[in-house]
Amino acid sequence: MRILRLIIVASLLAGGACIDARAQTASTTAVPVANAEQERLDSLLTAVTHYSFSAPARVELGDQAVVRLTEPMYLLTDLDTSLKVLKLQQIPVPEHLLGVVHAAMQTDSHAWGTVEWVPSGSIDADDMQAWSASDMLASLQDTVARRNKENPGRPLEVRGWVQAPNYDPATHQVTWAALIIPQDSPKDSSGVVTYNGVAFGRDGYIRISLVSTVERARVAEAVITDFLHGITFNPGKGYDVLAPKAREGNALARVMRMDDIHRAPIKLPSVFADKLVPLVGGGIALVAALALAIYGLRYRRREARRW
Repeated sequence: MRILRLIIVASLLAGGACIDARAQTASTTAVPVANAEQERLDSLLTAVTHYSFSAPARVELGDQAVVRLTEPMYLLTDLDTSLKVLKLQQIPVPEHLLGVVHAAMQTDSHAWGTVEWVPSGSIDADDMQAWSASDMLASLQDTVARRNKENPGRPLEVRGWVQAPNYDPATHQVTWAALIIPQDSPKDSSGVVTYNGVAFGRDGYIRISLVSTVERARVAEAVITDFLHGITFNPGKGYDVLAPKAREGNALARVMRMDDIHRAPIKLPSVFADKLVPLVGGGIALVAALALAIYGLRYRRREARRW
């Protein structure tokens, strides 16, 4: 547990880096404030260390499933402590939070995320196979564009997939990660990325979200996949192809954090378009010439009858 404590100390202090910076530059009158903040952090660390599960523990996920943890994962299921950690790390709190997941990415880096159970009812997970990565990307881009209109302060932009949606019909699980950054970011910018994984059950789905970076994509993807593979639904809670499915058309979209899912617009490759335009133009000219010839032939016939 001492190693876990060191990892969590580093991550929590990183989350409070701005506080530490102010403490270093402030006058001596700010020292009591900094000490109070440090005491609060130490108290939180003690609670996190005490309540976290580590590999190879098997942890209950509510009344739905059990997950077998593997290195380098840790899972905190005490909700009060989880809320404090998420607030400190500035991670949104999902409505149906089960706990906080933490993974040591490297000796000097880490990632925090959430595990939630969404009681959506049974969703036809195999519908995932009807949509391509391009369809999903176009749908996500439109969703972000609509939300930019609702919150125009600092608009975001979907630059592409870090991990395109990958659905496994054998396990009824899907993983994905998109690069969503401010619109004014430089062209080759990376940034913070949320890696997602979903395991579909009979009455809803379990979702794990891990906040990391593009540079650590391989490790983050492995953590998500290992977590999903470690899930065993309780009897009667697993995915059932015969269970009545949710009738809402956007149920699958909500799983993917989108407003809806639709087909991507068809875009012709530029090379093909360069060849197509002259062909279409030539075809139109040919039709016009034929029409003119036919008109001329009919005109001459009418003139011949007059004589």
